[in-house]
Formats: sequence, C-alpha cells, structure tokens
Amino acid sequence: MATWLISGVNIWFGAAVAVVITVFLLEIGFMIIGKSGMGVFDTMPDQRTYPYSAPCRLPSYVTHVIKWVGLDAMPNMQWLSLFLTLFAIAGYSVSLLVTKLLPAIHTSSFILPLATTLAVIGCSLCGQSLTTLLHGSHSRFSKAYCGCAAQITVGEARVGNPAEGRFTDGEHQTRYILIEPENAQCAFSPGDTVILVRPSPPYWLAKRYDHRAV
Repeated sequence: MATWLISGVNIWFGAAVAVVITVFLLEIGFMIIGKSGMGVFDTMPDQRTYPYSAPCRLPSYVTHVIKWVGLDAMPNMQWLSLFLTLFAIAGYSVSLLVTKLLPAIHTSSFILPLATTLAVIGCSLCGQSLTTLLHGSHSRFSKAYCGCAAQITVGEARVGNPAEGRFTDGEHQTRYILIEPENAQCAFSPGDTVILVRPSPPYWLAKRYDHRAV
C-alpha cells in the first residue's frame, strides 16, 4: 500500500501531501513564536521600487476567476494548502477507481488534469465555508469595517480593476478582501495603505490613507 501511494502518477499526490504537512509544521513553529506564516506570500514587493517595470493590472476576468476559486476569501498560503489537500484526495480517489475499473487509462495525462479540476472545484465550494469557520461568521462587507486601514497586497487597484488587500478587524482577525479606489483618478499599488470607505460587493471602495490627517 505504501508503495502504491508514491508510485507512478501517485507520486504527485504524495508530494502534495508532503508539502501540506511541511506547511502545517512550519505554521506550528510560527505560532510558537507568536506569528503566522499563512500570509507570507500575500505581501508583494512595492512595484514603485521597480521604475522600469510595467504596473501589474489584473484583467476583470482574472478577478472573477480569483473570486470563484476562493482566493479572495483566504490567504494565498491557506488556499494553496486547501488546494493541495483536495488535489491529493481527488488524485488518490481517481487513481484507485481507474485502477480497479479502467486500468487502460491509468495515465498521468488523464488523472492529473482530472484531479486538478476536481481540486479547483472543491476550493470554490469549500473556500468560503472554511473561511467562515476559521475567521468567524461576520460578513466581509459589514459596515462596521468602514474606516479601517487596509494594505494592498497583490495587484494594482483601479476603478473597474480591484486588487487584493488585507486588514485586521476588531477581533484581531486578518481578513482578505478585494479593494477598488472610489476615485477614478486614483490607483493603489502593493504596499499602499488605504482606508475602507464603503462596501460594494464583491469588493470594497477605499481612499488613500493620508498620514498628514492623523
């Protein structure tokens, strides 16, 4: 049985399990020192430090895909852990069924795409429920968050092109949301601090943080 788990195409699913276990152990280590590693890939370098690179703008269809797969509802590392877990479960299940029923099509070209598709669908279905379980049942669009300071983490936010951001609520929980400037003349880059003005599902409208007003 142990050999079957890491033989042939199943080695990909074994690797996924190994990555999830490694992330879990690292997170325990971070928690011991009072930190969390789940947001380690959510703070990207400020694009303004690269004057010769074009600004990163996400097409609207990419934003919809990000929302559909649940990436807007949880940290990137948390989503990756969920995806890899579902990928391994789906992969082993499909591999076992194909081995028993249709051994002739037990190939990487058939099993890997199917396992990946099932894992993505699983993330879409389970992502919001998992986020609610981990971070509470309060809506990400509660007006109680108006006035909170948030930081842009991934992408450049413009009107019609929201970017990912995060903020800490009153219960000290980190929340991940899509943010769009309320002013068409304004744009936010990774690392910028903004103030949440009002919810406009599926994103928040925000204005640039003015430290001179503090």
